Amino acid sequence: MTIELFLTLVTVLSAVTSLFTEVVKKFCEGLDVEYSANVIAGVCAVCVGLIGTTTSYIFLGIEFSTGNVVCVFLMAVVIWIGAMTGYDKVKQLINQISELKVGD
Repeated sequence: MTIELFLTLVTVLSAVTSLFTEVVKKFCEGLDVEYSANVIAGVCAVCVGLIGTTTSYIFLGIEFSTGNVVCVFLMAVVIWIGAMTGYDKVKQLINQISELKVGD
């Protein structure tokens, strides 16, 4: 994966993730379902990251070597962090994880 492809994918897929997250949140609000915005952002980022990066590999004719497959999964994490940064969710996520009580 080149730097140009990485930056393009991060920019485009983070924006798509943010929009997709908002759509899912509005849908959940319409159903009166309680949800965690961080979990929704994470699930959306993983889906958009995996599908978007894999699709770009297919359309650009990039082979699926071991390194490129690892990059697909790492891209999902980068996109999740990138999508959450605009909402100041990274700090909130860290606080939520630190406040978890295991075994209750």
